[in-house]
Amino acid sequence: MNLFVAGHQLYSTLDLANAVQIIVEILLNFVGAGRFAILILDEPSGELHPIEAYGVDLSSVPVMRSDLEPLATCFRSGKPEVSDSVPGQWNVSEPLVCIPLKLGAEVLGAVTIYSYLEQKRELSPIDLELFSLLGDRGGAVLESARLFASSGVGPRTVQDYRNLLKSEGGHG
Repeated sequence: MNLFVAGHQLYSTLDLANAVQIIVEILLNFVGAGRFAILILDEPSGELHPIEAYGVDLSSVPVMRSDLEPLATCFRSGKPEVSDSVPGQWNVSEPLVCIPLKLGAEVLGAVTIYSYLEQKRELSPIDLELFSLLGDRGGAVLESARLFASSGVGPRTVQDYRNLLKSEGGHG
């Protein structure tokens, strides 16, 4: 049920701030993450910059290089990377979990989890499924919201769709 609700929430908006807030709520309410950040890849520099944080001041989350561990493994595999570290002391440079935010096969960013809520003792199989859901769908949701915001909202016409289909080699 949690997977269904989380998936439904992810696709419920094209507003970027709301999309980020939905990811925060999934991490907090369904996973039980206590401290985490959402980072977006700046492609020219190869650096991940924090755009949102929970339980930790955004300004204290460092800019991270995508080719350094644990992010490098996460980016290479395109799959969530869960540390063997025992949750306890936390460090923003050493996340317990790294979740790649993907758009297809391309990684656009990552979620880094530094600690869990006090009542969370261990990860469950559903947590791992939620990590995969966020990784596989979170990047697409953020990118869709970014593109929607930058496109200039105006009346949509059938011709808009036909033109896009023609330009992509579709039928029209």
